[in-house]
Amino acid sequence: MTNTKKNKMKPNTTFRELAALQREQIAKQKPATIEEVRAQITRLQKQSEKSFALAAPKAQEDLKKITTPLSRNDARRICIWLFRKQITIEMIAKDVLVELQETD
Repeated sequence: MTNTKKNKMKPNTTFRELAALQREQIAKQKPATIEEVRAQITRLQKQSEKSFALAAPKAQEDLKKITTPLSRNDARRICIWLFRKQITIEMIAKDVLVELQETD
C-alpha cells in the first residue's frame, strides 16, 4: 500500500495538507490507556535490548579499530556503545580512554 492510498492524498500533496491529514487521523484514534502505554514501553525496551545485543559484536569489532586522535564521531560512537551496554570501559584501549575522558 502506497502512502498516497493510505492517506487518500493527491500525488502533489503539500506538507501542510499532509500535516492536516495526519492531525485528522490522530484525532480519530481512541486514546491509549496508561496500561497500554506501559506495555508498549516495556515491549520497545525489550526489542531495543535485543537489537543492541545483536549489534554488540560489530560494535566491539569497530572499537578495536579506533585509534587516537579521536574524532568527534568516534567519541560519540563510543559513548553510544557504552550507553547501550554493547561495550565496557575495560574494552577501550588505554590511550583511547584517556583521550575520551578529556573530551567534552
